[in-house]
Amino acid sequence: MPASGHSNGPAGRLQAPNIRSPGVRLGDTQARMSGPRELSDPTPSGPLPWPSRVAATSGDLHIVEQALAWVPDDVASALRERLAEDAWWGRTAIHCLALAGTAGARAVSMGDNGQIELLGPEGRPYVLAVCMLDEEPEHAAGRPEDVDRVRETLCATFGDQGFILYLRRPIPADFDVDPLARAVHLWLAAVERGEWNGSHAVYEDDDVAVELTLTGQSKPEGGSALLFTVGPVRSLERLAALDKQLLSQLEESEDDGTPWIFALGNRQDTRPSRGYIEQLLYGTAEVVVASGEAQPQYEATFASTGRALLQDEACSRLSSIWWIEPSDTHATGFFSRAFDNPWALPLAPLSVSGARFRQTSSEEGSKGAVLGWTLRGPTLWEAQP
Repeated sequence: MPASGHSNGPAGRLQAPNIRSPGVRLGDTQARMSGPRELSDPTPSGPLPWPSRVAATSGDLHIVEQALAWVPDDVASALRERLAEDAWWGRTAIHCLALAGTAGARAVSMGDNGQIELLGPEGRPYVLAVCMLDEEPEHAAGRPEDVDRVRETLCATFGDQGFILYLRRPIPADFDVDPLARAVHLWLAAVERGEWNGSHAVYEDDDVAVELTLTGQSKPEGGSALLFTVGPVRSLERLAALDKQLLSQLEESEDDGTPWIFALGNRQDTRPSRGYIEQLLYGTAEVVVASGEAQPQYEATFASTGRALLQDEACSRLSSIWWIEPSDTHATGFFSRAFDNPWALPLAPLSVSGARFRQTSSEEGSKGAVLGWTLRGPTLWEAQP
């Protein structure tokens, strides 16, 4: 099962090692394990559930069966059970094992808590913990009819004055918009009398939280006073929940010096930007160097301020964070980005292929670090029979 990786960024095509299954790089003399089970062997749980954004064919499912045949029997059985219980979690775990295989690592065992023990190419053990991002609701801003009612009422209240609406929270079903309209009417009157400093206001009660900004321009003839609507933006909320899960798992585990890898799986196409994730994990870069067009280079220098997630003392065992998302075009394909922790002890990240933000040097005389991308943009991995 050859696999190839493609970067979405301008770095072009990446040829991955010859991978026939998650957890094993064939031809690697460091990977020692028995051969795969016969693919014709009956599976105890029946047809394999496989979630996908595109329809999975029998050939796609054969690829997954092939992958499971190369991991230990007890791990394969546990993954099948997890696929039946939470198909997206199981899919993400299998993709993580495929990514680990590009570094010569393989699965050894899997606990009841879903944590997977890996063995690196030099015999070093790792703990792989998989966590899924919360799903975005079908209507992130609220039911369309409720949102439309709020917009129409506000447009009537603002009259000819242009404005921007930012929803901090979703509009609840059957929301009573009259109190909001009265508050906006009073605010506009205060602005007109010169009793309000600025052109921005926030309205918040038990049901909603909205921000309103006057554009300073009249609505266009035949157009709407509402220039556009923003939000709600749930990225911070979703990642904060993951922050808690990560720290909770680390704090509840025994500190035996084993490096951890935390994999974040996403069921939906809601990929946060690279810069946003960098700031969350490492803090604000003090120096950024970007150059090149055909082969762009990017390096960033981060000081050890203690204010970023990976600088938390509780994360000192966290070797790397992997961001895993399913492909939109390949039933068994996935996107990957790896973010190494330069403050980890021991400093021993798996050298996985594809897009990886890894340490290139240490800042002299400090605990700061310089990190650079092996590729710009997430890497798309495609499994091929």
